[in-house]
Amino acid sequence: MNYKADFDLSRVASVVRRTDLRGGSLQMDGKGSWSAKAMTSTGILAVDGFAWWDSNINLRNAKLTAKYSADRNRLTLSQLQARLLGGSTTGDLTITNWLGGTTDPRTHKEVEQEGVLKLKLANLSVSDFADAISNPKRPFDRIGLDGSASGTVETHWKGAPRNAEVKVAVDVAAPLLEPADRLALEAHAHLPTMARAMS
Repeated sequence: MNYKADFDLSRVASVVRRTDLRGGSLQMDGKGSWSAKAMTSTGILAVDGFAWWDSNINLRNAKLTAKYSADRNRLTLSQLQARLLGGSTTGDLTITNWLGGTTDPRTHKEVEQEGVLKLKLANLSVSDFADAISNPKRPFDRIGLDGSASGTVETHWKGAPRNAEVKVAVDVAAPLLEPADRLALEAHAHLPTMARAMS
C-alpha cells in the first residue's frame, strides 16, 4: 500500500504530552504492508522548521530529509541530510528492537534496544551551537566565540538512548575576518568515548 502523510509536530507533541518538542512539520511518502505478525514500511521523510527545547539544547528551525526503512525489529534512516546550526549534517541511523517487546528465545528476557548514529558535520556555526546549548548553568553564549566546526560524531547506545556513548572528532576553523565583538576560535577535538550525560 502506498501512502503520504503530513504531521504538525506541535500538535503531535500536545497529543503525546511532550513539552520538549516545540514545532515543525513532518512529511512521509512511502509504501508498506501490515499484518498481525509483521509490518514493513519504506519511503522518504522530510522535516521542516523542527524545534526542540529541553535542559540540554534549544534547537530551532532545523531541516532534515532521509530515506527510511522499518519493520517490527529494525528502524533505519539512511542518506540523512540536515541543515541546522548554520551548517549541514549527513549520516545514518539504525535502531534495533525500536518498538520494544522482543524476547530473547534463549534467556526469555526482553531484548534491549540498541542504536547507532553516525554523522558527518560541515561548517556548523560555533556561535549558533553555543547559543543552542546555553542555559543559566552553562552561559556559553556570553563568551562570544566564533568559528565553523566540521568533523564526525558516532553515537552508540544499548538500553535507553540516555545511556549513549559518543565519539567525537571535530576541527574548528576561525573566521577569515574576526568580528570585533567576538573571539575567533580555532581548535581540534578528538574525544574517543564520552558519556552523553549533561545537566
